[in-house]
Amino acid sequence: VSLLQEEVASSADARQQLEEMENRYQDDMNGLREEITILEAGQEENAEEENALKDSTELIASLQSQLEASSADVSLLQEEVASSADARQQLEEMENRYQDDMNGLREEITILEAGQEENAEEENALKDSTELIASLQSQLEASSADVSLLQEE
Repeated sequence: VSLLQEEVASSADARQQLEEMENRYQDDMNGLREEITILEAGQEENAEEENALKDSTELIASLQSQLEASSADVSLLQEEVASSADARQQLEEMENRYQDDMNGLREEITILEAGQEENAEEENALKDSTELIASLQSQLEASSADVSLLQEE
């Protein structure tokens, strides 16, 4: 009878431990689901930012093309109007506009390049998040194996 009582007590302890482990497992699973949801939302946001970066890159290319065209126009005008005082005045005004345009384009390019750097940092953070998900999933699988072993015992 004493041996049976000890086995019953041992079995009750094992059941209690199994129940506690199952509760921890469910808590871990819920936490992992929440983290995965947060990380997936971050991935969606990063995709939107990548699209914005692509648009910015296309805009930079367009602005650089316009800048080259403006430079060519200025060179042609310099050659054509060098002999006339009115033409020199027009040339000077055009050169001022050209310089203003150049300064504006440089500012826009600087802003767009800063956006590209920020996106690169966010891509690195997303990569880190993806590695964290993989690690958490591995831990979850290990916890599942532990629960299965306890259930068998």
